[in-house]
Amino acid sequence: MDLRFTELMQSTKLMVEDLAMVKAGDEVLVVTDTRIGEYYGAGELFTALIASICAAGAEPIILTITPRERANGELPKLVRDAMKSKTDTVIFTALSYESLHTLANIEARKNGARIMPLPGGSMGKLDDMIYRLLPKTKAEVDGISGLTKRAGERFRNGHDVRVTTEKGTDITMKIGELASSAQDGYCTTPGKTQFVPTGDICVGVNPGTANGRVVIDGSASPVGGPLKEPIYMTFKDGLLVDIQGGAEAQRYKELSKAEAESESDPKVYSLAEIGCGTNPGAQIMGEGLEDERYYGGGHIGVGDNASFGGDNKSEWHADCVFLNATIEIDGELILKDGEFLI
Repeated sequence: MDLRFTELMQSTKLMVEDLAMVKAGDEVLVVTDTRIGEYYGAGELFTALIASICAAGAEPIILTITPRERANGELPKLVRDAMKSKTDTVIFTALSYESLHTLANIEARKNGARIMPLPGGSMGKLDDMIYRLLPKTKAEVDGISGLTKRAGERFRNGHDVRVTTEKGTDITMKIGELASSAQDGYCTTPGKTQFVPTGDICVGVNPGTANGRVVIDGSASPVGGPLKEPIYMTFKDGLLVDIQGGAEAQRYKELSKAEAESESDPKVYSLAEIGCGTNPGAQIMGEGLEDERYYGGGHIGVGDNASFGGDNKSEWHADCVFLNATIEIDGELILKDGEFLI
């Protein structure tokens, strides 16, 4: 008898009842795939989630699909239609690959659905992130939530951003035209996506406004793994125009070029997103879900910006993380050398 799911029941009870506010009588849509059980702890997490939904007096409606071939691979039409219809309660997704930038997610949120993706995917093969970082108490969530909300407010209301690091990052950009997201733990607002674990702030970059250099020394999807050598990225008028570095930089260059050629669209190289992490427990593991939450680290997203309300729809969205960031918004230092000042 496999009872490992019981180790995660405290976390899923918190997610269902407090963070997503599922009520007795709700019909809760859960979208999963046939490979989720391969990833460390993800199968147990799924079982614990279903048990917690039932314990809350709600009914889980489970849709199981075959895995997509890549992150943000589009979900089947039946799933898209089901997600768009769920405007009265939360949708949980437990998938092998991230689906944030899919039409299914975007359309559902536009209709007012709340979406809470569970950890899964390749990070489960690398570490015990699910057991390490899933919150167990409301106090634990609130300990990260306050800083996340304060930083999120600066990004949401800001206009001019400058990002620097001691390793050579120096880039400016404008924000304010597109949406922002503060992953504060709570999935109670219509149209919101709330990842678990918490602790990530990001905002869409105004197209065509980014100029400068970013030194990526944490991780760069889809290269995989913590970087052994930095990747040097140069942006001009919002586009990635130069990539330098070692073998990992070459790999990133090859993958992005192949994607640009397959889509026949240079917007694969658009700077779509800027953000930072606020979770003290997060480590750099080479997986975006955890790496973007690394406390005091910054990250950029290159490619698709449709999830922020932009017009650049692409299956390519590469999140790249750099450490010990300094971020200034409208002249106010939000973060200096990896320490928050707000």
